[in-house]
Amino acid sequence: MFKNKEIYLFYLLLFLSYFFSLALFNKIVLPTYEHLKYWPVHYKVFADFYREGQTAFDIFLGGSIKWHYHSQLFQPITLLTLLFDLEIFLYVFDFLEKTLAFYFCYILSKKICKNKKISSLIGLFYATIIHIKIVYIMPGSAFCFAPYLFYLLIKDKPLSIKHYIIFFIAGLSSSPIGEFGILLIFPLAFLLQEKKDIKNIVVSFFLFFLGMLVIVSPLVFSIIGEEMHRVDHSISVENIELFNISLANVFSLFHSFKYFVYLMVILLGCVSSNKKIKIINFFLVFIFIVILIAVPLRDIIALVSSVLKSFNFQRIENIIPFLIVLITMYLFKDKKNSSYLKTLSIAIFITSIILQISFQLSVLVGNLKKSLLTEKNYLVTNIMYSKEKNISKITSILNIILNKKNYGSINLFDTKRNFKDYYRFTDYLKYKKIIGESRVGSIGIDPMIAVMNDIKIIDGYHQIYPKSYKIKFREIISKELELLKKNNINNIFDVWGNQVYIYYYDSEDLKVNFDQMKKLGAKYLISSFEINKEELILKLSSGDTYLYFIK
Repeated sequence: MFKNKEIYLFYLLLFLSYFFSLALFNKIVLPTYEHLKYWPVHYKVFADFYREGQTAFDIFLGGSIKWHYHSQLFQPITLLTLLFDLEIFLYVFDFLEKTLAFYFCYILSKKICKNKKISSLIGLFYATIIHIKIVYIMPGSAFCFAPYLFYLLIKDKPLSIKHYIIFFIAGLSSSPIGEFGILLIFPLAFLLQEKKDIKNIVVSFFLFFLGMLVIVSPLVFSIIGEEMHRVDHSISVENIELFNISLANVFSLFHSFKYFVYLMVILLGCVSSNKKIKIINFFLVFIFIVILIAVPLRDIIALVSSVLKSFNFQRIENIIPFLIVLITMYLFKDKKNSSYLKTLSIAIFITSIILQISFQLSVLVGNLKKSLLTEKNYLVTNIMYSKEKNISKITSILNIILNKKNYGSINLFDTKRNFKDYYRFTDYLKYKKIIGESRVGSIGIDPMIAVMNDIKIIDGYHQIYPKSYKIKFREIISKELELLKKNNINNIFDVWGNQVYIYYYDSEDLKVNFDQMKKLGAKYLISSFEINKEELILKLSSGDTYLYFIK
């Protein structure tokens, strides 16, 4: 695939997170959200659906989830779940997407800036920033294809049938809800074309959009036919990735380097006389405006169609990484301000490396915090979530963690954030023998672990489900939500609701409605802590979890 040996170095660095993880923990650790809590479990059910049909989805939410809620079922790459073991599939998926993003970006960059080494560096950066994110979106490969689609669109030659097929496949591989911003590459390519070819643009757009429609249409018809929980979704700055950088999330802090690179690129682009960069800057301004008016824009469109009431226009920000690297390519093509470009290339390289190992480093920091004495750990947590200024927070935390007297035993390299440990196959096999085909609820532990172990659930993490179920489930936790509100703890269930969890305020004094759990079909409860309630009978404990029968 690559004719120049030096390019292999940058390509291998794309998988540095795996090598670094194995070196530190002797296992591949994965981000919890989406990478463990959501998508692996859903891909397991997708594979079961291919074999069994709708009954595969009955494992979720008392049977309230339907197959047509999930557009990912129709993505070509999902079919690989039939060929590979689930854990292997996740790594194959990751490998294919990163490889496509790297190679396609390399091809586009080589065409624009004519520099193979810089192009491979930009390919590394692009493939890194679209895969390692603070705010994850539904799996979609559209942005992996984006550089190549753009490359085809700005070609001087007419496109062939095989190229049009690629546009259709890219549309099928997209996640329209999170990747709709990619549609901007078509007008952008038209404006940047040396020789205008309207046919290429129009036919390519039609086939790509057709692929998007095919994959999203079952979901749209579902929403039209039934009110979904997403009508309660609220949109705020917290949905924007930049505003998710906080001291409370160590992993997010490493993304500051990415935004520093973004700022460098934008500033260099603003002082550039390159007309093409000015056009791209116009698109960036347009995106920023859409993000700013996302809430009123959604409300206006909702007046026309209630289906779009929960549509998050802020997700248009997902096209920004592509526009940033595109500006970078044109900056290196001009070769002006060479000293600044050298600094930029160094910043891009360092940022790519930092992001590749960011999650593993955050696990080390988390383990260091866990090693603190209980009262000191609690104090650090309070500081992290306090409203003090960040500088004051950092100073206070450093004073604690740099004092050896504040630690018990230190174990930096112990983690269960890998596939086999996270899903607790040994413990849940014992529970499955007792539970059988009955349903369970989970408290203090991820409900989706039960699904991975073929146990039916009434709770879990779901992108879309009927609002009628949300109302019924809320009765289980209504008193707990009141306690959370009284103690100024955010109630994300009402304003978001994707995490259908049995929330609680005090494990020593639960206010959970167990009768309502039974009405929703649960006969058992899996807990991460011991519960002394007359409504529950302990059936088995395994590891640090407990299985209770609900009377």
